[in-house]
Amino acid sequence: MIDKCKILIITLIAGIFVITAAALPRAANATQINDRPVHLYVGINMAYANYSEPTIGVSHKSTYFPGMVAKIAIEQPAEFAFFSQIQYKYQSGSYDYDGYIQYLDGSKRSYHDTALPNSKQGGEFIIGSYVGDVLKLFVGMEYENIVDDGFTASPYFYQRTRDSFYGILGAGAYADFGFHKSLEIMVAAKPMMRSYHDSRLSDLGGIWADVPTMHQKQPHGLRFDISAKYRYENLWFQPYFQYTSIGGTKYDKFCLSNGLCGRISEPENQTTEIGINMGVWF
Repeated sequence: MIDKCKILIITLIAGIFVITAAALPRAANATQINDRPVHLYVGINMAYANYSEPTIGVSHKSTYFPGMVAKIAIEQPAEFAFFSQIQYKYQSGSYDYDGYIQYLDGSKRSYHDTALPNSKQGGEFIIGSYVGDVLKLFVGMEYENIVDDGFTASPYFYQRTRDSFYGILGAGAYADFGFHKSLEIMVAAKPMMRSYHDSRLSDLGGIWADVPTMHQKQPHGLRFDISAKYRYENLWFQPYFQYTSIGGTKYDKFCLSNGLCGRISEPENQTTEIGINMGVWF
């Protein structure tokens, strides 16, 4: 279940940021930063994420670096009432596991591991309109693919992947401070439209080798983003905060080569990610 208190607190904080940015003065006769409509942004990403499955007491602490980000944006508020952008981001890193191992007889033992490889990538498209001198509203879609390759470093893990589609509904505030200097704050709610989780149990080998990949639908979820993008001459910096909550799947049955059968589900989970994109723009 989505933690409504966390969402409310984050929303209030985000509202304060947006109102603050909207109140910032703009240079009266400054040359507009958007001197041409199409811009290309390229750069790197660094991030830290905390993933948890609270119902079963499992957590991952991930560090992503180096990653890459690239986007093309149409943005010229002095000339056009609309804006849009398309972005691609790839993150590669590792995580520390804190949880347990469960055996076929149902018994468990505590287990911890470090530096297990994982990665994620995704694309985002938004389109919106400027409202007045400082506000902007937008909608869009986001796709994300997450791959947990912990099995390559530990015999107790199997590959887990998740493919998700989110809708985007957001608002922002921006201010120009002269030629090629600006600050923009964006807040977005992203309801999950569709998501599937795959568990490749055959990676465990032995009596698990012939178990087919379990393909399970995630029933519901919500993501919340807040970011602040600062441009200085041809450099850009974008720290961000992201919170995601996803509901658990139904149980699916599997059978091993020795005739034993069991059930598997993906539990509800929450992820908090803090990071920064930075690079150059043209």
